[in-house]
Amino acid sequence: NIVGIKCTDGNVGKAAYICANTNPAQFTLMSGSADAFVPFLSVGAQGCIPGFGNIAPRILCELFHLYTNHATDKWKEIQSLQAKIVGADHAFFRWNGISGLKAAMQSILGYGGLPRTPLLPTTSEQQQNIVEAVESALEIERQL
Repeated sequence: NIVGIKCTDGNVGKAAYICANTNPAQFTLMSGSADAFVPFLSVGAQGCIPGFGNIAPRILCELFHLYTNHATDKWKEIQSLQAKIVGADHAFFRWNGISGLKAAMQSILGYGGLPRTPLLPTTSEQQQNIVEAVESALEIERQL
């Protein structure tokens, strides 16, 4: 039996439809990208499994905690944190896909290596752009 799905397409409307037509006790819907985390939670998703979590897991945990425990009284903080991770998430996934994630991991964490063929590695310029775009999220990550 299928007990859940990871939606990586960012389609909040589809996520809302799935959540409205399934029992959350029997079926789990997760966002597959950090940039859609809060919108997915708002329509009933139960969490997020993004590549961004390899770089900055604490931010995602903090965002989930804020949303699930303080959605009404800390909405501005939730919106602000979500907005800050969008740029970082786009830096490696939307701009460069898996190659971008691996480049970010290699630059920031010291592991990740090169993507397997047929994917091409990022250029030095792309890698520098990724690291610069992710830096603001890393500053938050270090504080958590």
